Amino acid sequence: MVAVNKVKTDIFVPIADQLITNMIVQYLNTATHIKKSTLGVYQRHIESHITPYFEDMCCHQLNKGILQGFITNKLAGLSPTTIRSIFYLIKNALKGQVSLDVFVVEFPNDSNADEIESFSINEQKSLELSAKASDNINYVGITLCLYTGIRIGELCGLLWKDVDFENQSIHIRRTIQRIKSAKSDSKTEITSLEYHGDTPERIIPLPQFILSLLEEHQSNSVNDYIISGSDKPIEPRNMQYRFKRLLKNANVSPRGFNATRHTFAIRALENGFDIKTLSEILGHASPLVTLARYSHVLSESKRSSMESLVPLHW
Repeated sequence: MVAVNKVKTDIFVPIADQLITNMIVQYLNTATHIKKSTLGVYQRHIESHITPYFEDMCCHQLNKGILQGFITNKLAGLSPTTIRSIFYLIKNALKGQVSLDVFVVEFPNDSNADEIESFSINEQKSLELSAKASDNINYVGITLCLYTGIRIGELCGLLWKDVDFENQSIHIRRTIQRIKSAKSDSKTEITSLEYHGDTPERIIPLPQFILSLLEEHQSNSVNDYIISGSDKPIEPRNMQYRFKRLLKNANVSPRGFNATRHTFAIRALENGFDIKTLSEILGHASPLVTLARYSHVLSESKRSSMESLVPLHW
C-alpha cells in the first residue's frame, strides 16, 4: 500500500474538514483496482507535488481557482501528460466530496507532449544490423520489440513457457518493473507484475522468421527467461543501456526504448493493419486509444490510398 503517514481514525473528522492530502492517501489505500506500479507513481506525485502545494489545505477550501493555479504552477517543470495524471488522481480521490465545478479547469496544450518517437525504415535497418552484430540478448530482444510492439518490461518478463510454438504465438502475461520496496521507503526492487483483472494477458501471433529466431535461441538456452540468459529477468534499465549502445553503434540518433513499439505500430499501419487488430496486439484499452495516437499515420495512408485511384474511363 501507499507508504504515507496514516490518517488517525480514532477521532471523527467531517469530510469537508479533512486534509486534501489525507483524502488522497485514504483513496489510494482502499483502491484495489490500481496496479502496484501505478501506486508507486502516485506516491511520488503526492510527495513531490500534491503535499508541498496544498500543505494543510482542507477539502472545503479547494476551489476551481486554486486547482487551476496548481496546474499553472506545475507547467514550469512538468509535462502536460504528468500534470493530467496528477489532476485525475486528485479528481478521483475527491470525487463526490467536493463540487464538480472545482474540476472544470483548463489544461495546457499537450500536442507536443505525446510526440511519437519512431525509426525510419533506414534507421530501423541500421538498428537491426547493430543488434545482430551484438549478442543474442540484444538481437532477440530488439527483434521481438520491433516486430511485436511489446514494451520493455514485457520483454524482460518473457518466459519460454509464454511461447506457443505449435500455435505460432506468444503470450504476454507479466511485466518487469523497478518499484518502491514495501520494506523501505528509500529503496526500490525489481518486481514481476502479473497481468490480471482489467489487464488480462494478450496473445500475439508470430511471423515465421520470429519463430525461427526463437527456436534457434532456445536451443542455446538452459534458463526460464528468454532474454536474460539466466534464471532471473534482465532489468529494464540494463536493457535500456544496451539499447543506447546499439543506437550509437548504428549511428542512429538517440531515442527512448518505446520508439521500438511506436515503430512497430507505424510499420503495421503502413502495411495495412486495421486499427482493431493493431490495438489488440499493442494491448491498448480501446481502438480509440490507438486511433488517437497514430492518427497522423492514417492521414498519410489516406492520401496515399487516394492517389492510387485512377479513372476507369482513362
